[in-house]
Amino acid sequence: MKKIISMLACCVMLLACTQALAAEPITVVLDCAPVEFTQEPVILNDRTLVPVRAIFEAMGASVDWNGETQTVTSVLGDTTVVMVVNNKVMTVNGAFKTLDAAPQLVEGSTMVPTRAVAESFGCTVEWNAQDRSVNIFSQAFLAKTAAAESFSSVKKLTQSGKTAVSAFNIPYFEGYDVKTDAPDGTDFEISTTTDAGHASLSVRSDLYTGEDARLTDEYVKSVADGIVTVVSGTLRSYGVVLLGGIEFMKIEYTAPRTVFGITDHEPDITVYMGRKNGVVYTVTYSIYGEVGRTAIGDFNYMLNALLIA
Repeated sequence: MKKIISMLACCVMLLACTQALAAEPITVVLDCAPVEFTQEPVILNDRTLVPVRAIFEAMGASVDWNGETQTVTSVLGDTTVVMVVNNKVMTVNGAFKTLDAAPQLVEGSTMVPTRAVAESFGCTVEWNAQDRSVNIFSQAFLAKTAAAESFSSVKKLTQSGKTAVSAFNIPYFEGYDVKTDAPDGTDFEISTTTDAGHASLSVRSDLYTGEDARLTDEYVKSVADGIVTVVSGTLRSYGVVLLGGIEFMKIEYTAPRTVFGITDHEPDITVYMGRKNGVVYTVTYSIYGEVGRTAIGDFNYMLNALLIA
């Protein structure tokens, strides 16, 4: 279990890797999907506090606020949590529990300690000081990752007298569309389509025929500029990350288009390109429209758990 949680905790690092650490706010990630806040999380007395409604609702819990008594009541399944502003004692199904930090009112928002809230609903919580992130994993998500299936690919690549062997492994969950060994050269693709959105994650391996090049800022920028020019897109960010055990260029861009009847003028498209043993691996992660937190978390997990052999 510790190994699974350690691997999961890397998800947020992959999401935030192209930004400077000094400028990083506190990031909260629930089941590998970032939680969006209107009021930024804060650290008080070495404890991370987050807006109560956003964190509870992200977990799927109901939230009731009593302004007169400044009391928050949240229910998830058969668990009821009651917290009072400036009071270090909360109740979980009527049982008293002392908090390390009391809920606070910050700029009009009720802020509650993240760890206490998450653990009250049976979640596992880890704090990563390096990238200032709180990683929360529900029991259901941990069970799903433990039961994930796996796709492995090993194949010989030949071109113009050159040969190499590509090899990778990626976990995947049930309930998504899976394609393997597509005619266009894609080795693996997993996707989902709803009325409101479409998301896909693909892995492709090709024989590397280019010149050896160091992944400097200048080189990555030139590759990024070339990609967005070809797709008539707009570059958002670029950088170098560790993915699948090797260094990948990470290029984020938008390219407005209609996919499966869904038109999105600012889709989230990320391309990762890395090289190992004479093979270039291209991983493409695309989100058009709204696909929901569950799918985003699942895809982030699968992406992060990719292993290049």
